[in-house]
Parts: sequence; C-alpha cells; structure tokens
Amino acid sequence: MRLDLVVLGNLLVDDVVLPDGRTRMAEPGGAALYVALGAWLWGLRVGIVAVRGDEYPVETLESLASRGIALEGVARLGRPGLRTWLLYEGVRRQIIHRLDGPTHLEMSPAPGAIPADWRDARAFHLTASSRWIRTCCCARTPSQHGRGSCPGSKPCSSARTRWS
Repeated sequence: MRLDLVVLGNLLVDDVVLPDGRTRMAEPGGAALYVALGAWLWGLRVGIVAVRGDEYPVETLESLASRGIALEGVARLGRPGLRTWLLYEGVRRQIIHRLDGPTHLEMSPAPGAIPADWRDARAFHLTASSRWIRTCCCARTPSQHGRGSCPGSKPCSSARTRWS
C-alpha cells in the first residue's frame, strides 16, 4: 500500500505540570505523533519514521497501529529516550529537557531509516529536528532544501509538507 504521508521526527515522553499544580506524568509526545494523528484524522494513509526510547508508552504505539498508522519506521533506541518537563503557567509554556537523556539528534531518524517501500509516498513531512535541518533526506544543504525537492521529484521541506 502506498502511503500518502511519511512523517519523520521525534517521539518523546512528556511530564506535564499544569497551572494549578496537577501533573500528568509519562504522557506520549513528540511532533511525529501529533502530525501523524492529525493527518490520519483527515483520512490519509500515514507512516512514522522516528526513534523511540524504551519507556515510550507501548499502548500508544498499539493504538496508532490499530488505526492503520504504519510504524515500520519506528526504531528502538535501546535505552530511555528523550523526556521533557512541560510547565504551563497561565497561557505560557516552558519546555525543560530532563537531565542525562539523549539529545534531539540521537532521537532523530537518519535519512536511511525510511523503509524502502515508503519512498514512493506522496509526501514527506520533516518535523523540526536538528538532523533533518542539517542533513535533509535528499542530502541537500539547509539553504538548498527549504523549497527544493528531493531526487525523483519527492517533496523535501523542513517543518512543512509538500505533495507530489
């Protein structure tokens, strides 16, 4: 089955502190999760390419798979992944990365992580990730890939989606 959209980005765990002091610990997060769910809600066939820490909620992955979101591009890190504190104060939010965790670069998929049979997808969405900003899927420099397309006329953009 040809995918409509391949999402490349991060899957991380969030520890949330709400303005009233209540907490929601170990919540699934990461831009790849939210982009994939949004696209799925619009009826697209979606696949995720990401690295997940060992503590990423398995129930979340099972829920995505049960909805038909392809997860063959999700790799295990082999240790705890990126975890953040999300502190909400009124209308403001602050993100604090937990100490001793991997970097965003370590948690970002490499260009070769895209499953071969997904490379004919209609579009690729690159979430903000230092690996992809520095090394686009089409091996262009950041100044070249912002509005260009990958070899074979595949879309290539950072934090936006283009369709072929």
